[in-house]
Amino acid sequence: MLLKYSKADSRRHSEVITGDETWVYFYDMQTKQQSSKWIFEDEVSDPIPKRFMAVNKRMLAIFFTTRGLLEFVMLSAKHTVTAAWYTECCLPKVFQAVETLRPKSGIRGMKFHHDNAPAHTQPEVAKSLLGNQA
Repeated sequence: MLLKYSKADSRRHSEVITGDETWVYFYDMQTKQQSSKWIFEDEVSDPIPKRFMAVNKRMLAIFFTTRGLLEFVMLSAKHTVTAAWYTECCLPKVFQAVETLRPKSGIRGMKFHHDNAPAHTQPEVAKSLLGNQA
């Protein structure tokens, strides 16, 4: 992709949408001060339960252009990216964000750059991308 655009003007770079997924971890940690409590000298303190680092985690798909953040889509709890989710839930939100960004031309002429994860390389993803360029 860099070779393709190296001889073109910099305006062509603004036509690229980059997307990827990552896990987002939610933490619920107490500091030592928050978990401390006053006790009398003759009292036995309650044991402090072991705290887990990640209380929850969710998959986040995020898309950027040269202008910055375009769109992000959070998956439901305990779900991962599939081709069906990518084409039915994620890409429509990205297409809508592009329509807002480029009301006259929309997604036409835009290039999607994402990794070769199985959910991205399925035929229905390509059909979804090509079908929305009209």
